[in-house]
Amino acid sequence: MAVGVGLGSHAEAHTLHIPGDFPTIQTGIDAALAGDTVLVAPGTYSGTGNRSLSFGGVDLVLRSEGGPAATVIDCQRGGRGIRFDGGESAAARLEGFTITGGQATKGAGICCEGSSPVVVDCIVDGNGHEELFAIYGYGAGCFVSGGAPTFVDCTFSANWLRGGAGMGGGVYCAADSSSFSRCTFSANGSSSQNASNHGAGVHCRNSAAIFTECAVVENSAIGSEGTVSGGGMYRDGGSVAFESCEIARNSASGFRVPASGGGIRCVDGAPMLTNCVVRDNSADRGGGVYGG
Repeated sequence: MAVGVGLGSHAEAHTLHIPGDFPTIQTGIDAALAGDTVLVAPGTYSGTGNRSLSFGGVDLVLRSEGGPAATVIDCQRGGRGIRFDGGESAAARLEGFTITGGQATKGAGICCEGSSPVVVDCIVDGNGHEELFAIYGYGAGCFVSGGAPTFVDCTFSANWLRGGAGMGGGVYCAADSSSFSRCTFSANGSSSQNASNHGAGVHCRNSAAIFTECAVVENSAIGSEGTVSGGGMYRDGGSVAFESCEIARNSASGFRVPASGGGIRCVDGAPMLTNCVVRDNSADRGGGVYGG
């Protein structure tokens, strides 16, 4: 007689419906076990229980029924969208949401620390951080530190870091092994009044992130004080790779100090570019790529 033993999930996975079974997304998540699916009906979800969401270390699936155009998590500037910080594995999935209105110093849309979830078909739009003094903001759209999260068919657009020092308007990756496939980083911004800001679209620091068939377009880094660089992408250390990507129409502009790297700014080495197009980017120094 064969005896099966399930490790990491219960024997029978269940689907929990929002709002049919639970009134908010977080109450559904809290009731789910590993392997369960929390299925969210079309609509706009806001207020307590529908923002600052956390999987709590449980490898569950949070999925929308109608896709990102029909299913919106609106944080209303009351916190971030969702956080993975419980060591979630690739069995944890987020699928088919628009996340907007997030406000946090790091990861206003999605914050992922030491975890490796899979995020599919999500739009992270209009999230940010605003601070009048030199307090750093990181990854307005998405902040990744450690882990190996995977992002597929996602859009990071119109996310912003404004006022203090900004690192990664669209995405900030540090000491990670992230993977981005068929993702778009567009119209993200970082602007500073009294400190440096780098990487309006993407900022990678000691990262091993891989970008495949992605578009980094029309992002803008602006500053009146300090250094400004990497309108499209800023790379500092690590082994970042771009494969079959477009980096276009990004800009970096400074007031007191010339800005560098409208498309890409490289520090401590350069990213690997394979079959990529870098065009129509602008900066005071190195419109396309600036190293050194």
